[in-house]
Amino acid sequence: MDLRRIKGYLTALAASLKDRLLAPVGTCPAFFFAATALGAVAPLALALLCGQLRLRFTAFALCQSAVLAYAACVLMRRCRVARMAFLCVLAAWAAIEAGHTAMLGRCIDASSVSLAMDTNPAEAGGFFRQYFSAGLIAKILLFFSAMAAAPWCGRMLWMRLRHRPFPSALFAAALAVALPVGAIGIAECASVWFIKDYDRFLIWRAHDNGNTALARVYRMLHSDSFTKGLYLAKNMQMDSATLRMWEHVQHGITSEPAGKADTDSLTIAVIIGESFIKSHCAPYGYGLPVNPRLQQEIDSGRMVAFTDMISPADFTIQSLRNTLNLNDLADGTAWHDSPFWPLLLRRSGFSVYLYSNQYAPGGGSNELNGMLYSPVLTDCCYTATAERRFDYDHLFTEHVMRNLCPSEHGARKLIIWHLLGQHFPADERLPADSQCRRFTAADITAEQPWLTPGRRAEVADYDNATLYNDSIVGSIIDLYRNTPSVAIYFSDHGEEIWDVAPYGSRNAQHPDDAEWLHRHFDIPFFVWMSPAYTAANPDAAARIKAAAGRPGMLDNLGQAVLGLAHTDGGGRYNPRRDILSGSYSPAPRVTSAGYAYDSIVSE
Repeated sequence: MDLRRIKGYLTALAASLKDRLLAPVGTCPAFFFAATALGAVAPLALALLCGQLRLRFTAFALCQSAVLAYAACVLMRRCRVARMAFLCVLAAWAAIEAGHTAMLGRCIDASSVSLAMDTNPAEAGGFFRQYFSAGLIAKILLFFSAMAAAPWCGRMLWMRLRHRPFPSALFAAALAVALPVGAIGIAECASVWFIKDYDRFLIWRAHDNGNTALARVYRMLHSDSFTKGLYLAKNMQMDSATLRMWEHVQHGITSEPAGKADTDSLTIAVIIGESFIKSHCAPYGYGLPVNPRLQQEIDSGRMVAFTDMISPADFTIQSLRNTLNLNDLADGTAWHDSPFWPLLLRRSGFSVYLYSNQYAPGGGSNELNGMLYSPVLTDCCYTATAERRFDYDHLFTEHVMRNLCPSEHGARKLIIWHLLGQHFPADERLPADSQCRRFTAADITAEQPWLTPGRRAEVADYDNATLYNDSIVGSIIDLYRNTPSVAIYFSDHGEEIWDVAPYGSRNAQHPDDAEWLHRHFDIPFFVWMSPAYTAANPDAAARIKAAAGRPGMLDNLGQAVLGLAHTDGGGRYNPRRDILSGSYSPAPRVTSAGYAYDSIVSE
C-alpha cells in the first residue's frame, strides 16, 4: 500500500513537472519552434546551403537557441506584438547570415562586419552583382522555405504529442536536457563580456577545452544569433577602441618635422614567416634537410642565425602588433601607445613597401588588417603595397617581383614581406604538384605514444611546407644580393607539431609549462647581409655576428631596424634595446599576455 502511494505520488509529481516545463511552449508552440530554428541559423545555413554539416556546432546552437526561445515564451506569452517583433529581428539576421553563407561559403565573422561597415553603396552593388545569381537566389529561397516549415511542423508535432503521455514525456525530457546545456553554453560564451584587455580576448577566443575543432572562436561563429551577436559586438568594440588610440599616436608622428637617415644607399628587407618553429628548422638542429637555402647562406657567412629569439605572442595579430610598433613589453608599454616604426623610417627619408600575402587593402578595418592598412599609413607611410593575395607564396612573390618591386638603385628602402609560410593546415601551403613534396610519414622517425600514422603524415606536410617556404625566402634574398642590403627573416610565432607535443596546433594556454613556452614562443631569427653591405659596413657586420647568442624578443625589432638605418627615429632610438648594438642590455622578457618567459624557462 505504501509503495503504491509513493509510486502514485512520484507519477503525479513527474506529470506536474512535465506540465510545468511544457507550459511555456504550449502557449505559443509555433513561436518556440520558429525562434529556435531562426536562432540557430549559422550552422543550419552551412549545412543546407553549403553541405557543411557540423553536428556538434549545430547541437550547441540549437540548445542555446532553445533557451532563448523558451525564455521569450515565458516573458512574451501575453504579448503577440513582442513575439512578432522578436521573430522579425531573428528573421532579418537569418536572412543576412544565409545570404553571406550562400555567397562566400562561411559564416559571418568580425571581418565580414568590418568590411560591410567600410563598404560604400557602389562597392556593395558591385559585390552583389558579382556574387548573386539566379541559382544562388533559388538556394536561399529554398533555405527559407525549409526554415518557414519549422514552426508549422513544430506546431503540428506539438498538437499530436501534447495529449499523449509517452511522446510528451520524451519531448519534456529532451527539453530538460537541452535547456541546461544551452544555458551553460550561453554563460560560457557570454563570459567574453568580462574581458577588458584585447590580448586576453584573443587568448580567450582561441581556448578549446582540449579539442581544436571546438575552439571558442569557432563555437562563437556557429553559435545562436544572440550569443554570436554579443561576441561580434565585443570583438568590434575592443578592437576599434585600441586601433583609435594607436591611430592617434601615428597622427602625432606625421606632424613632426621630417628627419633624415645617416645613409645614402641601403635596402632593409623584413621577411615575416608564419608558424615556423625552431625544432623543425635545420640550422637549429632538425634532422631533415628542410632549409637548404638558409643553410647555404649560413655556410657562406652571409647569414647569421640567432639562437635565443622569441615572439611576444603566440598568435599573429598580437605578435605583429607588438613587432611592428616601437613598444617595449619589458617596460610595460602597449603597442597601441607606440609609433609604427616603418612610419619613422618613412619620416627619415626611406621608401616603405608592404607586401603581405595574408592581408590586403579593403579587407576590413579591424584587427591586423585595420592596423596595416589604416588610412594614416596608406596616406603617409607606404610608397606601395600589394593589392592582391594568392593561394601560394610563390605566386605572390612572383607577382610582386614582376609588377611591384622598386627598381631604383642607390636609394633608402624598407621592404616588408609577409608570407603565408607554414600556416595551419600546412598541407595547403604548397601546390599539390610542388617539387617540395619530398617528405612522407616514413621520414618522421620520432617515437611518441600519440604519433599515429596520420599524425606522422601531418608532420611530413609541415616539413614539406617548410622546404617550400625555404625556397620562397631564398628567392626574396636573391633580389638584394647585388645591392647594399640587409634582410631580417623570422617567424611571427611558434607552433604545436605532433612529433614534439601531443597537439597539432596552438590551442589552450599553458604558461607555467616551460616546454609549452618554448614551442609557442621560440622562433627562428636570421639576419642576412649582402656582400656589398658587408664590404661597406664591416664594423656593423661584425656587430651583427657578435649578437647571435643574445636573448631577444620581437617587440624590440624596430630598435634594431632603426639602428641599421642610422636614424634616431625622432629621438626614439634606444641602443640599449637594439640587439645588434654594442650597447644592448637585455631585459627580462615578458610576453604580451604577461608571461614571464625568462623566469619560467629557467626554473
